[in-house]
Amino acid sequence: MVGWTRCATRVATSAFAVALALGHASAGAQGKASDAAGTAASPCALTATSDKSEVAVGEPFAVEVRGTGPEGVAWAFPQEAGNENVEVRAAAVGAGTAPGGTFRYSAAAFAVGETQVPAIQAKCRLADGSEHVVRSAPLALRMVSILPKDPREQKLADIQPPVRLAIGRAFWIALCVLLAVFAALAYAVLRRMRRSAQGPMPVVETAPDAEARAALARLGQEDWITRGDYRGFYIALAQIAKRYLERRLAAPILEMTSAETLAFLRQSGNWGDCAAVVRELTAAADQVKFADACGSTEEAVRHLRTTSELIDRVEVTLRRAEEATRGQAA
Repeated sequence: MVGWTRCATRVATSAFAVALALGHASAGAQGKASDAAGTAASPCALTATSDKSEVAVGEPFAVEVRGTGPEGVAWAFPQEAGNENVEVRAAAVGAGTAPGGTFRYSAAAFAVGETQVPAIQAKCRLADGSEHVVRSAPLALRMVSILPKDPREQKLADIQPPVRLAIGRAFWIALCVLLAVFAALAYAVLRRMRRSAQGPMPVVETAPDAEARAALARLGQEDWITRGDYRGFYIALAQIAKRYLERRLAAPILEMTSAETLAFLRQSGNWGDCAAVVRELTAAADQVKFADACGSTEEAVRHLRTTSELIDRVEVTLRRAEEATRGQAA
């Protein structure tokens, strides 16, 4: 009797488990069918295009997203739609330059090999008030090297062996005379310095933040913006920012390209939040210098203020790190 009871219990338990699994599978299938029906019911579509399919690391390119739908549809596009490999930000274009249902982005890729511009998601609002979310298809990108494509141009220039110069006795005599004159002048200068009661004035080195702020103040007072010379303005502004970061972070920032500077700030740990400010400044400077983009007084004044805020942010971070070190030592 006990054996029959156990057998019946096991059979009932197995039947309940099978029924529960079938219920979950049915609910999942219904949810997927509902999602598919919701997606198919959207009357809007989103198409993304790029002006370049092959780019170098950090090279700017344009992405245009165009939405289509019924008459009276209104679109809402995001300001940023990138990921860790490709940065996609809203382009600075004049009002009314883009047709209705079209949005333009400025993008840059920081990857190696093959990558892609991620799908961009936008909202469309129909005339009846209903809203739909649509996505564009990703765009494939091929990362290329900045070296010349011609193999002959990648080779080193011909190196010629050293040529022996014939130097006569007159040259050595003249050299000895010059050395004697310089030695006499150096001796006279040393004697005068020893007899002088007043020592040399100490050289006071200006702090990096004070030097950068003074340079920003001089740049703001010049008439480059009034003349419309935005190229000269952005060259000077980028030089001030990179010199300050080089002195403050003890790194050869002035010798780095824009992409190398961004990579250094991201890999340094504490300066990742400063990379966004430097990226915006270098992107604006590159557009004005190399893409012949038209600058504006409002953007120039804003970038001047943004550079000053970058200095404040770096100084605060350094001060907090110094205070934390002192606290640990105590």
